[in-house]
Amino acid sequence: MQREAEATKKKMEEQKHAADTLGGKTGDLVGSFKVLQSQWKSLKTEADKKEWIKNNQTAFDNLNLSVWNVNDAYDVFVKNAPKVVAALKAIAEAEAYQDLYKDAIKKKASEWDNRSGSVDTGDYYRVEKGKGHEMGITPDEAIKKNQEWVKAGLTSNDVVFEKAAGQVTSYYKLAQSGIDKINDYRKKQAQRTNKELESGYTNTINHYGDLMDAANAKAEEAKATLSTFGGTGTRPSAHPTTRTTRTHPDQNKGNKEDVAVAGSLSNLEKQLSELQ
Repeated sequence: MQREAEATKKKMEEQKHAADTLGGKTGDLVGSFKVLQSQWKSLKTEADKKEWIKNNQTAFDNLNLSVWNVNDAYDVFVKNAPKVVAALKAIAEAEAYQDLYKDAIKKKASEWDNRSGSVDTGDYYRVEKGKGHEMGITPDEAIKKNQEWVKAGLTSNDVVFEKAAGQVTSYYKLAQSGIDKINDYRKKQAQRTNKELESGYTNTINHYGDLMDAANAKAEEAKATLSTFGGTGTRPSAHPTTRTTRTHPDQNKGNKEDVAVAGSLSNLEKQLSELQ
């Protein structure tokens, strides 16, 4: 129950972080647009408008807006303002998921590298030493009463009986072959647990990666929409925009790669540096 409660709490924290990131990015872009829109509407003279447009080219570039003259400003801040806001929200969502994808890589890699290794995480397994058990039953009956022995594939040849001097009751204990089978089974179970946990970490990363890819595609459409507004004057040198994408080492197979499970987390820092 405690583990489930902790998992639920962790999931809620991640959802809050995602919501805060999305809200923050949207607030930044749309808020910047609203400020410019308010400033534009407050201008009275033609000269003031032209000077304002000239002085705010960097702010326009940051919002992917082409405002080079008064007509462009009217097109962007009045006529098509709702469409501009919708496009900026799409761009903000892409930026947010880029950040969340990077955060997921850094956070999960850190958590995995600094986990408290235990039997529960599959980093260790308890070694069977074959201690004797007092019980007057046959080897087959002894095996059937122990589910781990059944799963490990023990047979009657893996269980032996011994009677200590002066004792009436026989003790059954594991032969070395039985000990080896159980330890091999426990080792494989630990490896499976470890891999499943790591897979859970990479699943979170891939979740945000998929959302980022989809948001990036919508953002490109949004930027294409914004390019249809304004831009009737002289355009300054283009400022390239940067977006985060996941690349596949074999370009013939596409440009998207989910984080591989086997050994993936040890390579995440390198992967993260390639996203910068």
